[in-house]
Amino acid sequence: MDQYFGKVPMVEFSKRLFKVDVKKRKGGVSIVSDMGSYFYKALHQELVGYELSLPQEFDVSLKGLCIYNQLDFDNAFTNKQKQELINHHNKSIKLIASEC
Repeated sequence: MDQYFGKVPMVEFSKRLFKVDVKKRKGGVSIVSDMGSYFYKALHQELVGYELSLPQEFDVSLKGLCIYNQLDFDNAFTNKQKQELINHHNKSIKLIASEC
């Protein structure tokens, strides 16, 4: 599941983006990843493995933002897995929706 549209592994895709960034002198690459497809396909363990395999910091000007649905996150993982995922990321942001 670490492929971009099933064609190129995400690490390779990131490297390609960075090369374009350097060539065009844009100043960095940001990748926003909706992790929902892992939950849709019930690949919870694969998601934990994938996330923990990523570096905590990149040695290039690359930023990544992984987005989780709070209910998926709360219901799919053990407390240990949740803490591992939170600790592995450089920063964690929790958005809380309020009822109108």
